[in-house]
Amino acid sequence: MKEHHDPAAYLALTEDPEWVNRECVGDDRYLADTMTKRDRSDMEGICYSCPVWALCEEYAARSNPRAGFWAGIRYPVKRTCDPRTTP
Repeated sequence: MKEHHDPAAYLALTEDPEWVNRECVGDDRYLADTMTKRDRSDMEGICYSCPVWALCEEYAARSNPRAGFWAGIRYPVKRTCDPRTTP
């Protein structure tokens, strides 16, 4: 089972000087269990213009967070099977 935290990726993300200036700070939508289409669209826009987006994406990709909205992607990611590989 994949671990849900990558300390090195988290440290790189949180030590970046831009970490404190990100727009998602204090926005509860990034941790909410549900979201509207409008919220998702707004949050994606904020993520994709964020100066730490690449570090956030790296952390999320390595850590597979159990919850939240990271680098424009809602976690946990719901995977669907690939019809090309399904018998």
